Amino acid sequence: MHILHVSYSSKPVDGGISTSVAQLVDYQRLTIAGQVGWIRLDELGPSSIFHYVFLLLKLKPDILHIHGLWRYPTRLNSLYRLFNIRVVISPHGMLHPEALKASWLRKRVSFILFERPLFLPGHILHALNAFESSCIRSLLPQAHVITIPNGVLIRSRSNQDCREFLSLPPDSKILLYFGRYHPGKNITQLAESWMSTSHLIDPNWWLVFVGYGDTSLLACCDGRQNTRIRRFGPFFGEDKHIILSSVNAFVLPSAFEALPMSALEAMSYSLPCLLTDQCNMSFAFKANAAYRVDQNSLSGDLLKFFAMKSDEHLDMGDRAFSLVSSDYAWPRIASLFFSAYRSILAHP
Repeated sequence: MHILHVSYSSKPVDGGISTSVAQLVDYQRLTIAGQVGWIRLDELGPSSIFHYVFLLLKLKPDILHIHGLWRYPTRLNSLYRLFNIRVVISPHGMLHPEALKASWLRKRVSFILFERPLFLPGHILHALNAFESSCIRSLLPQAHVITIPNGVLIRSRSNQDCREFLSLPPDSKILLYFGRYHPGKNITQLAESWMSTSHLIDPNWWLVFVGYGDTSLLACCDGRQNTRIRRFGPFFGEDKHIILSSVNAFVLPSAFEALPMSALEAMSYSLPCLLTDQCNMSFAFKANAAYRVDQNSLSGDLLKFFAMKSDEHLDMGDRAFSLVSSDYAWPRIASLFFSAYRSILAHP
């Protein structure tokens, strides 16, 4: 079997897609008897569409797995059908109602002209969870939709500590936001809620933002003293591993998500996670492996979380690790995709 993945980039500019695709490709290369390739559009140069078509015709994959929408790989349905290339499309949340509101006219025109014809019988749409599946079916009632979650890389914790290179006191406890600085993540509200309640929280606790994007969203922190907030740009690789290994809790107060890689990663490090319902991780709440917060009561929810005993935080983190290591580890997720690929090839 020859599988070819296509996404925009392997860099953070592509958000969680870059991480999920990179890890999926790695595990498929370990477990699938065949060839697994990955095309990143931003590496193809100024004539990228011609380069893409050339690679497609040269490689002749059995399965083309397209990650994301609104770019030319989802506009070449006639080519795929002409060369009998079976297609799996992973929108990665791009058909979420909130995501469709941004540049809605351009997306609507593109959907009618290009994306909708691609979602015809013979191709598979991949949803990350039941909510995304319902979003897809509301637009495409006849679509063949499979539901497979993102996977997560399970690693042993680092023995190093991030407090020194984050300039934090050695005895500090860290509530971490790690991700894009984007309005949909509600990080301005998180910062304001923290500043209004930090004087009521154990003074050893600090709120740390690590990420990239629109840093003006955290301008509310400028000039504020004694609020125990730190802001940083992105960290990658081993630095990211050290940070996740040594913080004490994770927070993601998003207004909408498909299935956030950052939260799954945090859970794989046994971190108690403060999540909104809009993170679409109800499975974590059901297992008491995450702490529910609400955008409309964030200040009060923070105070309730920090009123819990440290043992309760540790127990929640342990349940989080058990959950993701059993149900969301990449070997299992890669196997589910392999079964889906075999199914599509078995039904021409």
